[in-house]
Amino acid sequence: MNLKMDHDNICSSFGYLVFLNINFENVTSNAKPISLSDIQSVQNISHKLKVVSSFFPIGEFVKKTGGNLIESSLLIPNGIEPHDFEPTINQIQRVNSANVLFYNGLGIESWIDKISIPLKIQAAAGLNVSYYDNSNKTVDPHVWLDPELAKKEVENIRDGLIAIDPITGTNISATQRISQTSLIVLIEP
Repeated sequence: MNLKMDHDNICSSFGYLVFLNINFENVTSNAKPISLSDIQSVQNISHKLKVVSSFFPIGEFVKKTGGNLIESSLLIPNGIEPHDFEPTINQIQRVNSANVLFYNGLGIESWIDKISIPLKIQAAAGLNVSYYDNSNKTVDPHVWLDPELAKKEVENIRDGLIAIDPITGTNISATQRISQTSLIVLIEP
C-alpha cells in the first residue's frame, strides 16, 4: 500500500493515534505554572464551551478530544506558519471572547503574550522535548510529530477541558474510555 503523507495527513493521523492511552499530566498557563485545581470551572454553562486553538495540529487534538461538546475554532488559518504569524486586533478580540485558548508552547507561538484571555493552556506543558546536538541543548517544539509526545498533548488538553467544565468533562471522559478500546494501526509506506 502506498500512502502519501503530507503535513495535514500526518497531523490528522496523529490526531487519531493519540487516543490509545489516557493518563493525565499537568496543565500550565503561558506565564506561570498552574495546577488543575487553580482553574476556575465555567459555572452554569448552558452552551458549548468556546475553545480556540492556536494552529492546526492543536486544533485537531482539541476537536478529537472535545468532539461535539465544544465549539472549536483555529486562531491561525490553515496554511499559515505559526512561527511567522502575528495576530490581528480582530483575531485577538475573537480569542478573548472564548473560554479558553489551547496552544502548543515551546516558543512556536512567540506572539502568545499578546493574547490576554484569562485562560491559556499549553498543550506541551511538562514534556521533555530537549536533546543535545553537538553538545548544545536544543528544544524541538514540533511535539505533535512524535506519537508519544502528541499523546501527552492530548492528555493535557483533556485535563484542561475537564477542569474548565466538569459537566462537559464527564462526557469527554466517557468518550475517551470508548476511544481506549479502539485499535489503531499505523502503516509505514
